[in-house]
Amino acid sequence: MKHFIKDQKSQKGFHDIYSFWIYFLYESLLLPLILLFIVTTLIVSPVGEFALNDDWIFAQVVKEILETGSYRGHPYLSATFVAQAYWGVFFCKIWGFSFTTLRASTLVLSCIGAWLVGRCALSLGLGRNLALACAFLVAANPIYLSLSYSFMTDVPFFTACALSGWLLLEALRKQDFRLIFLGNVFAVIAFYVRQFGVLIPLAFVITLGILWWKKQYRFSWQWLAALLLPWFFGGLIHLYLKAIQVPGSGVFQPIGERLPMVIMDGVRIFPIAFCYLGLFCLPIGSAMLWQYFCEKKTWLTKQVIILMSSIALTLLVFFLPHLLSHLLFDGQKLWLNSYPVRLPLLREPKTLRDLGLGGPLLHDAPPPVQIHDFWWLFTLAALVVQALLVLKFFDIAQKAFAQQSNRVETIQVQQQLFLVVWIFLFIATAFNPWRTVIPDRYFLSCLMPALILLASDLREFRLRGAFQGFVLTAACFYVFSIVGIQDFMAWNGAAWAASYKLVNQYGVSSHVISGVGTFNGWHNSEAYMQRYNTTDWNKSNEGGFGDWALDNQYVITMDEPKAGYEEFDRVSYFSWLGMTERNMTILERID
Repeated sequence: MKHFIKDQKSQKGFHDIYSFWIYFLYESLLLPLILLFIVTTLIVSPVGEFALNDDWIFAQVVKEILETGSYRGHPYLSATFVAQAYWGVFFCKIWGFSFTTLRASTLVLSCIGAWLVGRCALSLGLGRNLALACAFLVAANPIYLSLSYSFMTDVPFFTACALSGWLLLEALRKQDFRLIFLGNVFAVIAFYVRQFGVLIPLAFVITLGILWWKKQYRFSWQWLAALLLPWFFGGLIHLYLKAIQVPGSGVFQPIGERLPMVIMDGVRIFPIAFCYLGLFCLPIGSAMLWQYFCEKKTWLTKQVIILMSSIALTLLVFFLPHLLSHLLFDGQKLWLNSYPVRLPLLREPKTLRDLGLGGPLLHDAPPPVQIHDFWWLFTLAALVVQALLVLKFFDIAQKAFAQQSNRVETIQVQQQLFLVVWIFLFIATAFNPWRTVIPDRYFLSCLMPALILLASDLREFRLRGAFQGFVLTAACFYVFSIVGIQDFMAWNGAAWAASYKLVNQYGVSSHVISGVGTFNGWHNSEAYMQRYNTTDWNKSNEGGFGDWALDNQYVITMDEPKAGYEEFDRVSYFSWLGMTERNMTILERID
């Protein structure tokens, strides 16, 4: 009898393991993503007491809340940020304040954000495998993953937007005002990370307006209340915060003489954004093209014209500054020649560079590894995929203004229309005439809807070759992201280690070190604001010593020794980008 009971238990245990394995392989969205993020953090550790990009500002806000118990903002803060600040405080209350703890808080949201992309795909009627594919592409995206290793606002904002978007997609599917209310609650939370959170309900309202115009939506007071109520209370909170927090610093500058450049940026913004989205969606696009080719898809003349016109017009816009320079100014207008014609397409890329990830290198040193014109291969591939996305936009527009044959198809077209409006609104706001640069990380907000819209045309991996092509290209994305993050973490860690070596080993004050901007900002920003009597973010180099540097007696550099300096010490680090050991050199000024 005992043996029988034991056999029964062992069989039950085996059955439970087998059931879990089947659930993991064929049903779950969250568990594979959790495993992916665990593997990622084991490959590239997020541990390190140094800031990345501009997250030292956000870290100072969290530190002040922990010390004073209240939110006061920061003079250099332009984002609303308060929701993310308290998310960071929650983690620091448990594990203590550190850059590693704040980084971990973002990684948790990063995993949730990728999972929510999968949920949005399921809401649109995609199968589990394609939904997981979309989620994986977000998690493996080089810009998304690199920002996941920081305390920047981009990933928390993405996650809050994805949650709001999922609830609003479900609201369109189920016609439930309670989901509209919840969707707007999380849109308000997104707003309290970055102000652009208001664009999500705006996209929803525009969608409802189009549907009302086409007599596909009947006005509802319940829906109106569900839309407005969260924003009413969110507005009250905003008024309270404006009254208690220190004035933030805008990152905007007067247009003035930059007007021609602003106009050119405005002309280029949508083609550039679509090209980046084409690059990010390349694995899905490659699977689509393979299936189209093998199944001998018949293209309508109108579709071919749209595809070819999209590619040709985008290339024309990329070359436009250089054409104007040579045709009108005999090549002498230097600002026109500063525009790239292939990826990376932004004049001052903030995350995806040639080659590597993260913010600008130390003292504007060139990237140690570059692939130059090899980027044309990725640019042309991205142009083809963005043309497929543009074709999808036309298809949705045509269906939105036509009568659908059944309710399911009608709802899916409404959901897709919402995502199209979402993309256009976020791209439009990425262009700001009063900002001198357009960060590539701003395009992340469009990634979820772009992926899902393309995947909705794919529907499923019907051919083995399509699936293999997806896996290969997605794996390449992931490997590049891992290598880029390792390099970014390594050189930033070495730069901070070099500065701390001067402070701790040689007794040098941080005020005479011109190191990486994150170190200078973390240690010197208060003294800097007092010395130069400014809280303006745009005046971070008033002394000419580097951002938030008060002197340059010692310089931390990746570049060759500079005139008037001699090598004082160095810190070595190993980079997977090139698989080589590099040095962070400490230079001392020769007085």
